[in-house]
Amino acid sequence: MSIREKRWRRFYTVLFIFLYGCVIPINLLVFFSMTGERFPFIPILVGIILPFTKKRHLEQVRQESS
Repeated sequence: MSIREKRWRRFYTVLFIFLYGCVIPINLLVFFSMTGERFPFIPILVGIILPFTKKRHLEQVRQESS
């Protein structure tokens, strides 16, 4: 594993912790506590798409370093 790939893995780990640990739960709590708010589609959509983006990006980094 190259240094570049390790850096990107660390970045994605921090991003996942922030997104799944803070952003999505806070948006869901706000939605359930305030009846006038719209459902938080964007953070949930990002939470679903992000693992696939990570996989493709890390494969691209591996191919560039080879």
